[in-house]
Amino acid sequence: MPNQQRLLRIWQDNDVIEKVTAITGAAEMYRAIGYLAQWGLSMADDVTLNVFYADDVQPEIVATYRKSSAPDKIEYQIGAVWNADSKQFGFHS
Repeated sequence: MPNQQRLLRIWQDNDVIEKVTAITGAAEMYRAIGYLAQWGLSMADDVTLNVFYADDVQPEIVATYRKSSAPDKIEYQIGAVWNADSKQFGFHS
C-alpha cells in the first residue's frame, strides 16, 4: 500500500468548543472528531471538520471530504449529531 497522507483542517471557535464539551464531555467530542478524521482514508486526502453549536439545537460536527486533485468537488460529507438520550454522537451522511 502506498504511503497515504491526508490534510486535515478543524474549524472551531473556542467559545463553541467550551459549550459543546460542557454538553458532550471532552472525551465524546474528541472521539467523534477522531472518527471523522480517519474515515474514508483511501477515498479522500483533504478533510475539513466544522464544529457547530447553537442554543436551540444539539451540537454537530460536519466532515467534508475532498480529493486534492479536485478541491471544488465534495466527495462525501458526514455529520456527527449529539444524541442527548444516549449521550453519544450519531453519524449520518
